[in-house]
Amino acid sequence: MRKLAFVLLLALNTVLLNSCKEEALTYNLTITPHYHVDGDELMLDTIIYQNAAGNPYSVNKLRYYLSNFRFVKADNSVVTADGDAHFIDAREGTILNLPKVPVGSFKELRFNFGIPQSQNVYGNLPNTSYNTGMVWPEQMGGGYHFMKFEGYFNSNQGVNGYAIHVGNNECLADVSISTPFDISEDGSMTIGFNLNEIMTGPNTFDMDSSNYTMGIMPAMLEISANINNAFTLEQTP
Repeated sequence: MRKLAFVLLLALNTVLLNSCKEEALTYNLTITPHYHVDGDELMLDTIIYQNAAGNPYSVNKLRYYLSNFRFVKADNSVVTADGDAHFIDAREGTILNLPKVPVGSFKELRFNFGIPQSQNVYGNLPNTSYNTGMVWPEQMGGGYHFMKFEGYFNSNQGVNGYAIHVGNNECLADVSISTPFDISEDGSMTIGFNLNEIMTGPNTFDMDSSNYTMGIMPAMLEISANINNAFTLEQTP
């Protein structure tokens, strides 16, 4: 009987030890977006920037989702660090928190700009004012906006507004940043977001020709392709 009790106690201790080891394999990571325009710090509500088409413009609103964060190892294996969709408002300085990221050394950071198709259904996200304000009309495909990028620009006709809106599953951007980083403890990461890249590389967006994209699939696809090049990793954990 004593021998059986000893064996059971040993087995229990082994399970508890392994559980502790598993818990130690994940850490908390905060991600801070850093907004700039070709290196110039973002200042909202002022026409001081110029895009590749030569349009002087301001940024008055930038709201978007990042989702499906993945880390790529040296052997090209991919680990999903967080599969949720995170709403971000540049004016509010939103910071992301990924509570259980894997420990290890990684060569690449990947994430989606927008919401994966399985989650991009109205009502699937929490019923907050932020999410309801990003709803995409059902008659135009439903789900949510992936981005609202709005402001004003100087044109030959004076000051006009622009609204670069992106939605629909076909426009989900898959961002890849090939910068090595390590996760070995709780930490923070800063990702640079160059807003001029939304309107260039590879597709130039000229506000004088078109200042509106919502529901215009060719324009939204071009913007989505540009977003792939808009991010850099500025600070590693």
